[in-house]
Amino acid sequence: MQMQHDIEGQIPILSVLTITGISHKPKEDILRDTMKLAVNHLKGGEWCENAKGLDAYPALIRIFDENPDISASWNAEYFLGTYGALKEYAYRYFGKVEKTELAKIYKDVFNAWMEAFRIKTNEDATFPETRARIVSLLRSAYENGEEAVRRMESLTK
Repeated sequence: MQMQHDIEGQIPILSVLTITGISHKPKEDILRDTMKLAVNHLKGGEWCENAKGLDAYPALIRIFDENPDISASWNAEYFLGTYGALKEYAYRYFGKVEKTELAKIYKDVFNAWMEAFRIKTNEDATFPETRARIVSLLRSAYENGEEAVRRMESLTK
């Protein structure tokens, strides 16, 4: 999927799903259903027309690889900080339900996103070296996301 951006430099690639309420399902069913939902999300099975799930990674990486002006924009910083912070929920959840391998993977994803955010907020993202470090962190998070999908798929079969 080719990512597009508008003249103002927006990066229309990410959306958030929040689950609320109480369920009376057994914990094992909640875990299995949560992993199925996560896999569906990560494989792009949502309504959003933008790059979604794991496909958002190459789209965001391309921005940092190819477009210094957008890389330096507040939008890039917003996406790194906001969506990076959301990764914390995944690693905490998997830790809580004692899926330690998934918790570790998502903690690594979270740390990579937050380090990319730290770099973006403290350094000049118009410099190729700065963008390369951000890209490296996002690629690492992307690879971990792919591994998380494989593990969750194997656990929900």
